[in-house]
Amino acid sequence: MVNMDFEVITPPSGKWNKVEVKPSPGKGNGVFATKKIKKGEAICWYDGVFCKVYDKYWMNNAPVFITGKTGYNQNTKYYPDKDYYDCLAGTTRELRKGGVASLINDYSNSADPEVILKNLLYKRYNCDKQITYDEDGNFKSYIVVAEKNIELGEELFVPYGDKYWTCADKKWKEEDIKNIVQEKNPDYSQSHNSIEDYITRAKIVKNL
Repeated sequence: MVNMDFEVITPPSGKWNKVEVKPSPGKGNGVFATKKIKKGEAICWYDGVFCKVYDKYWMNNAPVFITGKTGYNQNTKYYPDKDYYDCLAGTTRELRKGGVASLINDYSNSADPEVILKNLLYKRYNCDKQITYDEDGNFKSYIVVAEKNIELGEELFVPYGDKYWTCADKKWKEEDIKNIVQEKNPDYSQSHNSIEDYITRAKIVKNL
């Protein structure tokens, strides 16, 4: 059994009507500004399932199996004294208004560390994450904030980090994810993407 706790992310309060999801040239879907956004402004948030994973092996695997796809997971916090992690299994399409942070692309698609470093140094990313916890240490939100002024129609980009691209050949394939989980639970399905489907998959993963 996977040693983890999970809960559905609670949408943060506020108006989240600044972006839309549509095709991004060469990158599948992307997130685009529907109005001008000022530097420092909150733009959208990360929707999905929040997990506390008490096992290093499952830190990255659990959220990938919950989403059914690779690339839609984020580690938010590590507790070295307890040796467990907080992570997010992010939605793979727009489900709740403004909860589209998992669909924001990286500026780069290169595994070259020098290219990645240049993108960071020259601030080619126009937004970045802001993860918050409450005073009791409970996860509160993962919000994307503008790093510079963003124009109407401009695509949002965040830094994925060098490990995302340099470890690209180690990422799960969707068919592998399906086969691994279905081998232990034939009810596992990647074909649905409502919040309820994410909860169902989380329950299945927890009992693997």
